[in-house]
Amino acid sequence: RVAFEKDARFLRLRARYYQTGHGKNEQDDQNNLARAWADLQQALRLQPEEREGVVSVLWFLLDQHRLTELEPLLHRYAAEAEKEPAYWLVYASAYHELDQYRKAL
Repeated sequence: RVAFEKDARFLRLRARYYQTGHGKNEQDDQNNLARAWADLQQALRLQPEEREGVVSVLWFLLDQHRLTELEPLLHRYAAEAEKEPAYWLVYASAYHELDQYRKAL
């Protein structure tokens, strides 16, 4: 188990599982979202430049409407996002949510 905790891909997959709503009630769902966020943060710490991890974190923050946490990450990865198509949809969605429509285009 300890080895998996250091595997960014495993952490992203487990976060995705937690996000799918396997809780028995709303409190379970909230706990699972907290677990998902912890896993995504750890995965990003392990591989801060790994595209799939960054995109996963951005989508999570956007889906949870955690805009104050989202905005600094958008700035941090903006140069990479301009040239890498894997970022374009999440960036467009995030800038739209932030009412930055010109950047969304």
